[in-house]
Amino acid sequence: MVRSLKESALNYAKAGLRVFPLQPNSKSGQVLRSWKNEATTDLVTIKKWWNTNPNYNIGIATGDGILVIDIDVKHEAKGLESMKEYGVGLPDTAKVKTPSGGYHLYYHVEGDFKNRVNIYPGIDIRANNGYVVAPPSQIDGRCYEWDNNDPVVQADGFVYGFLSGPVGPPSDTPLHMENKITQGQRNDMLFKLASSLQSKGLADKAILNALWQENKAKCDPPLTKEEVKAIYQSVTDRYDKGTSTYQENTKNLSTKMISMADVEEKEPEWLIRDFIPKGAITILAGDGGVGKTTIWCDIVASISSGTYTFFEDENYSLIEERKPQKVMFFSSEDDMNTTLKKRLRVNGANMNNIFTIKLSDERFQEVKYNSPYLKELVNTHKPVLLVFDPLQGFLPNNVNMGYRNQMRNTLAPLNGFGEELGVTTLIVCHTNKKNDVSARGRISDSSDIWDIARNVFIVGHTGEDDIRYLSHEKCNVAKLQDTSLFTIDDGVVTLRGFTTKKDRDFMSKKSYERKGKGAKEEAKEFILEQLQEHESTMENKELLEYAKACGYASATLERAKKDLKKDNIIDIKVKGFGKDKITFLSLVPKEG
Repeated sequence: MVRSLKESALNYAKAGLRVFPLQPNSKSGQVLRSWKNEATTDLVTIKKWWNTNPNYNIGIATGDGILVIDIDVKHEAKGLESMKEYGVGLPDTAKVKTPSGGYHLYYHVEGDFKNRVNIYPGIDIRANNGYVVAPPSQIDGRCYEWDNNDPVVQADGFVYGFLSGPVGPPSDTPLHMENKITQGQRNDMLFKLASSLQSKGLADKAILNALWQENKAKCDPPLTKEEVKAIYQSVTDRYDKGTSTYQENTKNLSTKMISMADVEEKEPEWLIRDFIPKGAITILAGDGGVGKTTIWCDIVASISSGTYTFFEDENYSLIEERKPQKVMFFSSEDDMNTTLKKRLRVNGANMNNIFTIKLSDERFQEVKYNSPYLKELVNTHKPVLLVFDPLQGFLPNNVNMGYRNQMRNTLAPLNGFGEELGVTTLIVCHTNKKNDVSARGRISDSSDIWDIARNVFIVGHTGEDDIRYLSHEKCNVAKLQDTSLFTIDDGVVTLRGFTTKKDRDFMSKKSYERKGKGAKEEAKEFILEQLQEHESTMENKELLEYAKACGYASATLERAKKDLKKDNIIDIKVKGFGKDKITFLSLVPKEG
C-alpha cells in the first residue's frame, strides 16, 4: 500500500531528512518563502503543512551530510550510459526512480559539496543548498518511487572519486596537505593524495602506507584502516599508474575461451555427505537461544575426532571412513574457557585438532572475511573447516550486511579458500522474526548471504517440550535432507527423530500461536532463551546486539527486563566504574 504524502514526509523527517512542501504536480513550485531556511525535521510543522494541503509534493533538502546523485534520461540525456562508464564500484544505497525513468542515489557524505550540473553527461549532483523531489510525489500522474529497500549508506572512496568528476589533466597547482585535516575534508584530501601518488608511479604498497601515515598524523579523527583502504582501492582501480593525466584503466584482455567439451565433469565432494559440500560456504542460522553454538560445536567435534554428527545417517560409517582433521574457529560471542571448551569436550572433540585466537588477543581484531591476515592463518594451518560465530563479528568496518552486493564481495574470499585449499566455511548468523516467508527471507535481512552460500541450515524450537529442529533449507549440489529433531542435554546434542517439515512450517505455527501475545511478552521469552543459551549469564550489551539483529525494539526489551527483574526471574548487576562499567543479566536460581 502506498503511503500518503503526509505520512511519507513524516517518515523522512524521523529518518533525519529535512523536508518541505512543493506545489502539487510540481517539482519546482514553491510553497514557502524560503525552503532553504524552512526545510525541517520538526514533525509538528510538517503535519501543519500537509494538513493544509495533503497533495503537496515532497522536497528533501540536500546538504548537511546528505548528497544525491541525480541520473537524468529525459530529452536524450545519457545519465545511464555515464553510470555504466564512470559509476562502476559505487556502493548500493537508497535509490529512487523518477517519473522520467531516471534515478536518485542518496549518500551520507563528509564535508561540503556544491551542486553541480552535468558533472558527467546526464549526471547532476544535489548537495548544499539543493533539493530533490521524494516519493510518492507525482508529476502528471506519474510517481517518484523507491527502487529498492536499501538504507542511505556512507560514501566510500568510490563515491568520492566519482564526485571528483571526469578524469582530465591535473592542476598545475601542487597538492597541499594541511597539518590538520578536519572531519569534513578527510576523504577528499586522502583521495587527492592517492591520485597524486598514483600519477607519479609509486608502488601500491607505498601509496597505501603513505595514506595511512598521513591519516594517522593529520586526520582528526583518523579514518579506519578499512576506510583508508577503500580510498586507495578506488584510486588504483580508476587510474593507470604513472600517467600524468590520470587515464582511466583499460585492460587488454584475451578473448580466448574454453569449450565445454574440454571441461571435466566431476561428482560433488563432501565435508559431511549429503549435507555440507566441501570447499563452499554453509550458513547455520537461527534465533537466539535455539542452540546454534551447540550445533556447530557438534559439527566441529565430529570433524576433529573423525566421528559423525548427530544428524547424519548411521549407515554413513559403512560408506566411508572419516579421519580426524583440523578445524579453525573464531567466536566473538561465547567465552572459550567457560562455554566453548565444555561444549566441544562433551560432544567428543579432539582438542589437538581445533585452533583459534582468543577474543582478548589484539590479533583477533584483524580477523575479517577479506583480510590478508585471515588468508595467512588459513595457509599456515590448513584447516578443512573454518567456523565464524556470528557473521557480523567479522565484517570489515565499512561493510553493512544489509547492502546489496557488499556481503557477496566481502564473503567472496572464503570461496577462494575453498577453490585453492578445499576449505569449507561455516558461518553462524541470526534469523529475523518474519513469519510465513521463505528461508531466504529469514536470513538476517540480506539476500546476499543466502545467494553466496551453497548450503543453508536453520535451527529453531518446534514449540513442543524442548524439541528443536535443524532444517536443511538449501543445497546447490544435492537434494535437501529431512529435518532433524533434537534436544540439548547438558550441552550434548541428542537426535530425537526426523520430519519433512521445514522452518516455514514451524514459523507459521508459531505465528498462529503468538497472535494476541504482546511484543513485551515475546521479548521476555527472547531474554530467557538467551540467558539459557549462555549458561544463565550474559552482558547486557551483548543481549542488546542480539535483540537488534532479531528485530526487537530497545524500548520493548527494557520493559521486558524490568518486568522480569520485578518478578525475581532475572537479576541485573553492574561491575566496574566509568568506562570499565559492565552490566550483566543472570537467571535467578529456582528454589529447590
